[in-house]
Amino acid sequence: CFRFLLFFLLQFKVALRTARLSRAIYTGMTVSLFVLLSSYFLAAVLPTVSAFTYHSSCSSPSYFDTTSLGCYQCPAVQERGPAGRGCDCDASAMTYSGSVMSCTTCAGESVPNAFSTGCATCNGSATYCASTGQCMCPQNMFLVEVSPDGYPLDAKYCTPCPAQTSFPSRTCSSSLVGSYVPTQCDTCSPPLQWDVASSTCKCPSSAPYQVGKECVAATASNGIPTAVQHTLSVYSISFPSVIVSSGATSSRSVNSYIFQQLYMPALINCSRAVNTGAAAATNPTLAEPTAGQRRGCQALANLCALLIYDDSSLPCRAYAQLKNSASAGTNGEDEWPDQMPWLDYTSADSVLQASLSTTVSFFGDASVMKYLLAKYTVEGTFVEFVDVTTELQLCSGDALALSRYLKFGTSMTYSCNVDLRRFLEETQLYLYDMYIQTGDGNVQGVPVRMVDYSNGGTPNVNDPNVENAENDDIFKRRFFLVDSITGRTAAVGSDLKSGLEVLRYAKSMTLSVKKNSDGSLLLPILTIDYESVDSAVVPSGTFASSIYTYLVDTTLESTSEVAVSFTSQYSMDTAAFWQAMLVLFIICIIFVMLGWILRLFVFMRRRPGQPIGASFLFRLLVYLFSSYATIFFWFLAVIAFYFLVFFKMQGDVFVLLPPEVDQRSFMIMMVVATFAQFLYVLFLVWEQSQVDIFFVDWEKSHGKLLVGSGAGEDGDEREMEARKGKRRAQYIQAPVSAWRSFFVVNEWNELQTSRPTSTPMTLLVLIFLLEGLDLIYVATPQPNLRDLTPDVTNEVLRFGLITFFWLAIVIVQLAWKYGIAYRFISDPIGQFVDLLSLANISVFVFDDKVHGWYLHGKSVHKHADTTMEEMAKQFKAEASNSVAKRGLNSDEDLQSFEIFVTKSFRERYDATFPMGAEAARQTVKRGNAPPSRQYKDAVDPARVRQRDKLSEFLCRFVMEAEPEHKRKISDKRFIK
Repeated sequence: CFRFLLFFLLQFKVALRTARLSRAIYTGMTVSLFVLLSSYFLAAVLPTVSAFTYHSSCSSPSYFDTTSLGCYQCPAVQERGPAGRGCDCDASAMTYSGSVMSCTTCAGESVPNAFSTGCATCNGSATYCASTGQCMCPQNMFLVEVSPDGYPLDAKYCTPCPAQTSFPSRTCSSSLVGSYVPTQCDTCSPPLQWDVASSTCKCPSSAPYQVGKECVAATASNGIPTAVQHTLSVYSISFPSVIVSSGATSSRSVNSYIFQQLYMPALINCSRAVNTGAAAATNPTLAEPTAGQRRGCQALANLCALLIYDDSSLPCRAYAQLKNSASAGTNGEDEWPDQMPWLDYTSADSVLQASLSTTVSFFGDASVMKYLLAKYTVEGTFVEFVDVTTELQLCSGDALALSRYLKFGTSMTYSCNVDLRRFLEETQLYLYDMYIQTGDGNVQGVPVRMVDYSNGGTPNVNDPNVENAENDDIFKRRFFLVDSITGRTAAVGSDLKSGLEVLRYAKSMTLSVKKNSDGSLLLPILTIDYESVDSAVVPSGTFASSIYTYLVDTTLESTSEVAVSFTSQYSMDTAAFWQAMLVLFIICIIFVMLGWILRLFVFMRRRPGQPIGASFLFRLLVYLFSSYATIFFWFLAVIAFYFLVFFKMQGDVFVLLPPEVDQRSFMIMMVVATFAQFLYVLFLVWEQSQVDIFFVDWEKSHGKLLVGSGAGEDGDEREMEARKGKRRAQYIQAPVSAWRSFFVVNEWNELQTSRPTSTPMTLLVLIFLLEGLDLIYVATPQPNLRDLTPDVTNEVLRFGLITFFWLAIVIVQLAWKYGIAYRFISDPIGQFVDLLSLANISVFVFDDKVHGWYLHGKSVHKHADTTMEEMAKQFKAEASNSVAKRGLNSDEDLQSFEIFVTKSFRERYDATFPMGAEAARQTVKRGNAPPSRQYKDAVDPARVRQRDKLSEFLCRFVMEAEPEHKRKISDKRFIK
């Protein structure tokens, strides 16, 4: 409870601060207390991922370690190697002791043998050169260092160069250091031998793997674990889901050429690097692994990454075994082995709960996320560090638009179609390690989640569609974007499709950044979903036009195009927020139930003795739907307004959008509320079709009319004769005109479409604001309120924005209608009630058997059907208060009432006008009857007489002349 209270206080105070409502009331006491408590707990339970200083190059005499990305000094027994990326022994002082390298100087005039595993002498015409520490041969002779079976000679000698080759004469001097190659004239440099079948230089069968300058066998003496020594299966690469030309998917196996070339040399070099590094760690005087050996570890890691880290594959098994034999803790990372690249994380928790050692803001330099990519060739050569802008995207377009995701808090999605021929042209395969730069200039590794990862053959381990499954995800480090190399059975030639079996590319990439509940940032996570296509799907030819055309619509324009996308997601840990929302949710549920019960109570009061049947149960369910829709609309609106206001208007980083899983929950509640309201609207349509409306005409006859006999006689003549006694006078009651009733009914019908707001106007203004002024892009998931760059909108923000504009437009219309129009221009309801008084007609409306409304229109004058002059006199009398007021009670003007009638009243109503509503509906339903018959039914004299009787009954009821049905007027209470 204490932490919950602190959270709300912190939310309230920071909200005041970020919204700039009142800085005067903001204090640091609560924030400091909360931060101290959070720091105490988090320091004890949350894992950390170390930040470290990185380098991209080092000045002499230091060398750059491409594995740990740091600068180090070479031991005294070594010197800085080529390009400054490792340490090498002097050419005259290199030997191996088994699988561990050590630098020693050969005694006397002896030189290192061909493999630098021992010392050899210079025999015959071969002479020793002290300046180079090598044997030299005379002109047109080359040095023989290896026996025909591939083993180094203990005594080197010179032999004539083959035909059409030569070797120039050299004088022993220091200028030859690093440039003198005594075996230059040979077609194949030993120990390589000419292979007639392939017309290439190859290692002999006894030592078939070339590692640097030597050919070696896959034996334990070379530091290679027996379990991962070469077998033919390593070359067979399995692609479990490949799209073929028919559009279906199937599995494929490819004998990969690049794996044939790289696996064993990489394994041997990496084994030597690990063993040499372990020895040097215990004895600083020993040699460090060379750059080539470390490059072998990078290549081995690349091969494992290209197999999507399949634990059952030989490259990944080899990496794991060498990692277990190497010491850990490089750059403070427990999973970063010495001399080897960092590929793994201990567990999902170490990634999902690790904090980022940096501070971010929405303004200034701290508002830009700075990522770095360490770029490697597939052979393991470190290329460079790249500042990430558009490097992760396979779509092209405006660089500023594509790199908007680097602005903190800017979630976005870019999708496009890419021609597969463009991927085919990516003949150099690069792999990447991603880092994020912290505020102090250090870097932290960015974990990578590969959707295609299979753990020991178990698929869908990292399936993002499985909710709440992050805790068992496997995170890695190294990844690639496009791979047109692994699926080849031969080297790349002039025909790019030659030898290609399978092409792979990153179909979708998602970079997720999450804010923790304590305000800190968690490590970004890069999620990649790869797709593989069969070479038959890739068209022949080159792709010379613009390669990555930016398209919002991802509909494929041709069979050679595939859809790719890049998404950035900034979200926050909403656990505490949803705890607060859970409380509000429970309160809303309580209000839903209270509203539902209240409506049922009111309905039962109107319907005493209501039987429990299907109709009642249906109404009960509809009332529940209506209460839910009404309450939860405002519940969802509050959530949407919260994120719309504080996310789009915050200054300091306070709130980010909820993750996608929480947004799905929001959308589910909104869909359910919409469906519930839709059902209630259907119920209202049905209910209103059952309403009875009865117009009571209070007008009395003006007197009697003389009725004569004889057709064709003039009425005036008959009246004169009657007065003279020549004819017997006949009189009838003067009829009351029905045109007033027709006119009032017509006005009532027109009044049904009158609303205080105009739906067409609301929609027109709403569309103008959202689409015409591009304000719909206020709902894009980025924190800048003024940034209207077109992008995919966020569902929560869009709901809040549309609701805000809709309510604003409606409120403006209501203010206009009730504040100005209805007061000073015209009030349709008030004018209709005035018309009823003018026409001397009242209206009974029954929406239920015992409930309805009554509009009192009985005129205070004797007649309403009169001349214009008489009507003017009536108006003047009302203006001077010479007559009673128009209200039901003569001393007030109240003319509209909600009415509740008794069961006996309703029985009398139905008996006087039997099946009134049903008869009217039957008349309307006779759409196929002839017009004359419809007219006859509508003016059935019997129905008219029934109508007159009902009118007389209702008049007596209103005037309190019905002894059995007395009326009583009372003020309405809420529960009524």
